[in-house]
Amino acid sequence: MTKRPRLYFSFRSPYSWMALHRLQQALPDVHERFEWLPYFAPDETTQSVLDARGIEMHYTAMSKAKHLYILQDVKRLTARMGLSMRWPIDIDPWWVLPHHAYFAARRAGAGLEFYNAMCAAR
Repeated sequence: MTKRPRLYFSFRSPYSWMALHRLQQALPDVHERFEWLPYFAPDETTQSVLDARGIEMHYTAMSKAKHLYILQDVKRLTARMGLSMRWPIDIDPWWVLPHHAYFAARRAGAGLEFYNAMCAAR
């Protein structure tokens, strides 16, 4: 069995959404060609499990300046790509759940459908 290249994504990242949108347009079978793996900031429970196993997630909180730049940059990029987007209001988001749900959907053979539905909802 040939190993597929890994493609990391995040439901939290508008850059991830835009890149995968373009990839799906260029390669309609991208979900079959690549192993899609979600990346997310771990919650306290997940972090303690990772710590116990000696696993380190490379996550750093974002500065206000970077956050403001991203808001501006994403608006510019979505306009250029002809995409419509509204920023969601995240009140105490729990990123573990939707990313783990992707794994369940993938096991059920509906990974791509779940990914696209989550992006549309978000």
